[in-house]
Amino acid sequence: MANELTIIETDILNVDEKSELNANIDRIIEAHKNNRQEINRLVFESVAAMTEADQAQEKLSNKGFFRRFIGGITGSNQKLQNKINSNRAVVQYAAQQTLQKLVEQNLMTFDLITAVNNKLNASIYDVNTEFNRIYTGLEKFLKHSRNEIVRLETRLARVEQNVQLLTWQNSIEYLEFDGEEYLDMDDTKKIVCLTRDFFDITKGNWTTSDLLLLKTAMATIGIQPRAKVNYFSVLKEIGNNEVLKNKLLNGKELQPIVNPSYLIALGTLKKMESLKNEESYIVDTVNNYMNQYNIGEDCESICDGLTDKYLQEKALVNINIDVESYDMILDLLYNLEQAESENLIVSPLKEQVQGKEYLNEYEKMMYSAEQGDSEAQYLLGIMYEKGNEIEQDYEEAVKWYKESAKQGNSEAQYKLGYMYQFGDGVRQDYEEAVRWYKESAEQGNSEAQNNLGEMYYYGYGVEEDYEEAIRWYRKAIEQGNSKAQYNLGHMYEWGDGVKEDYKEAIKWYRKAAEQGNIEAQFSLGLMYDSGREIEQNYEEAVKWYKKAAEQGDSTAQCNLGVMYEWGKGVIQDKEEAVKWYRKAAEQGDTDAREALERLGVTV
Repeated sequence: MANELTIIETDILNVDEKSELNANIDRIIEAHKNNRQEINRLVFESVAAMTEADQAQEKLSNKGFFRRFIGGITGSNQKLQNKINSNRAVVQYAAQQTLQKLVEQNLMTFDLITAVNNKLNASIYDVNTEFNRIYTGLEKFLKHSRNEIVRLETRLARVEQNVQLLTWQNSIEYLEFDGEEYLDMDDTKKIVCLTRDFFDITKGNWTTSDLLLLKTAMATIGIQPRAKVNYFSVLKEIGNNEVLKNKLLNGKELQPIVNPSYLIALGTLKKMESLKNEESYIVDTVNNYMNQYNIGEDCESICDGLTDKYLQEKALVNINIDVESYDMILDLLYNLEQAESENLIVSPLKEQVQGKEYLNEYEKMMYSAEQGDSEAQYLLGIMYEKGNEIEQDYEEAVKWYKESAKQGNSEAQYKLGYMYQFGDGVRQDYEEAVRWYKESAEQGNSEAQNNLGEMYYYGYGVEEDYEEAIRWYRKAIEQGNSKAQYNLGHMYEWGDGVKEDYKEAIKWYRKAAEQGNIEAQFSLGLMYDSGREIEQNYEEAVKWYKKAAEQGDSTAQCNLGVMYEWGKGVIQDKEEAVKWYRKAAEQGDTDAREALERLGVTV
């Protein structure tokens, strides 16, 4: 085969295992070959598996798209599953075979290959000799594949070219944007106008022949296809010019992009936008800190640095590279087409409901949710779960959480996991709960990280695993999650997965208690009350019992009643004791009821 990809060879797999692996790859491609967005993801993740495995030490089973066919292998060939999970060469071989099959089936498009190649060129890895070989091999493979697409589509070119595209191409030098002729604009404006015009005319559905027309259009308005532009500089100019950004996005708004590794251009634009708005406090904090030390750095430079760092961490790329102007346009077209298909570019709410002033908050939310707005879908789920402005309906809540979760909304993923864990609006399913908690936790959601830790602690939906529970608790703790602090304290108190350590237990209970965690407050009070392995301190016990009691903890209320009845840590006060016993008894606490009967007081 002229363009066979044979960078990775492995003798770890036998013939039967290679056959099994290839069969599963065939099945997943067959299932998604008509879904352009999923194929795009598969290409990016296949390239990542070949080039990131050594540095990132990631298993194939952890890469989103691959999990689907690896799951099919697990039941029938556990030995193969284990090889995939433990050996980098097998991961790379599977990825290589996937790319080869996609090319053979003509499922890799011209613009997609360009976007992938841009990412390869922007990689931040300081690669060794082996990986230089992989990069070189991939580059040749992608270049040859793109050339083959051109040859194939040229042979099969339509007898009649798209009339609109030809008309646009022939009249482009006379077109204007924002009062300026295309011919007189700078390169970034030309790139944006060409991208948007082409996208609108083709409605996001183009052929390689159509894309080649862009080269003539570029030359007509004075921008050479092979002229170099700086990738980040182009995006910065777009991001800093609201009119230009509106042109590119057609006046629509860009939604949060959870995974910018396959939407690098729009991920960069969204990050710059966030740093100017909801994350502006980060820029201000850095700026104030630098000013304290007389370090001259303006806010724009700080934003640039933060954006660059974000793309390095999230997408493993350096966006400050030079690319050809034509490739820049193809990259933007790919980003627009992919984002549009995932409803990541939506009309502003004020336009969505224009002429619908009568809509209340629920109706506005429903309208946006039905248009595919993931944030609106999540908020609609909240409204149904809590019964805010509408009748409470757990099944509807699950429906909308699921829609939002499938788009990568971490809050919705956490909520969906919670609904599955407790069977609210859906059949209780611990494995599904673990699945969604993990999706959310891996995006950094601290509530999901804590709950995932609890699932491992109790063995709900997964094998009981104290080490894994602690790992997720600590991830949540890094973000200050008080529930995780309490849970870790509990593990130290009882020696679950760690050496029993009361000082560590108190340390974590106190951190959680100071944040208002009711369980930690009660546990801290109990430890000081009992003097279990620590110095008994009734005053501290009363202090923490009272904090938990004031939040409605019935056991803490009863214990506080005991402290007042017998004058432990406080001045003896029967009336105060009765007050707290009664509060606990009203919640059904039997010990409190017995105490009131002993004191001759009716509940």
